[in-house]
Amino acid sequence: MLIIKTNDLLTENELNEIVLALDSNELIIFPTETVYGIAGKDVPEVVEKLYAAKQRPENKPYSYHVGSWLQIQELTQNQISKNIQNIMQKWLPGPVTFVVDTSNGTKGIRFPDQPIATQILSTCNFPVVATSANLSGNESPTNFEMTKALWKHVKIGIDNGETKLKGDSTVIQLKNNKLTCLREGIVPKSEFCL
Repeated sequence: MLIIKTNDLLTENELNEIVLALDSNELIIFPTETVYGIAGKDVPEVVEKLYAAKQRPENKPYSYHVGSWLQIQELTQNQISKNIQNIMQKWLPGPVTFVVDTSNGTKGIRFPDQPIATQILSTCNFPVVATSANLSGNESPTNFEMTKALWKHVKIGIDNGETKLKGDSTVIQLKNNKLTCLREGIVPKSEFCL
């Protein structure tokens, strides 16, 4: 695995190498504001790699990670209501994963508020799925060293030190204009009046 250690943004060459790896069906480890994530292109071969690397039950889906509002519109095919869009815009980018219904099924959408994550995700012209970079059931990694168990499965890892918020994202389901907290994380569910 290639390790890129940086306290700043990625160089153009580093960014190109990471996006090429993702587009070539490789996995990467990258920082978000909450925890480190493991990510790959949304194709069956890569999703299988993610499940194998994390030793994760296949009934636990991954979320789509995006770096722009345009990518959210593309993922949802502009089929989410204005009310749901307004709720999402209040919190994103940020430490919340929203689960929404689309004509292509239910999708978790995460828009990290972290410069390197945004740099990578906004450059990809294909959907990226990701989850925390730890073995399933283990503590979520708030620094790069904590991702070590997954290194043998990954092409590139980006070490950006400790994550800013040091905890999991809150997962909120938006269905029929109703909010349900599926996992309380950094943002307390009381912030959503739940």
